[in-house]
Amino acid sequence: MTRNFGISRQAIQQTLEEVEQEGLVSLETDPKDGRAKIVRFGPRGRGIGKAALSTMAVLEAVLKRRIGAKALEQLQEERLGTRL
Repeated sequence: MTRNFGISRQAIQQTLEEVEQEGLVSLETDPKDGRAKIVRFGPRGRGIGKAALSTMAVLEAVLKRRIGAKALEQLQEERLGTRL
């Protein structure tokens, strides 16, 4: 997963620990894989998360009007690296 971001696993882990200390996220051990973490919005991050999701929805709606539903779907598939 970290290869997708172009930064090291350690850098991501350090950043997540820092934002966890700020209350923006909480880190939980993945019950399916003890080596992995599940990242959830923390108390201070929930509002930011809601605002980000709302903004993304507006941007997607504008993009859908401008380029069409099919083209937007293709962009989303490319972003996910998979077909839906």
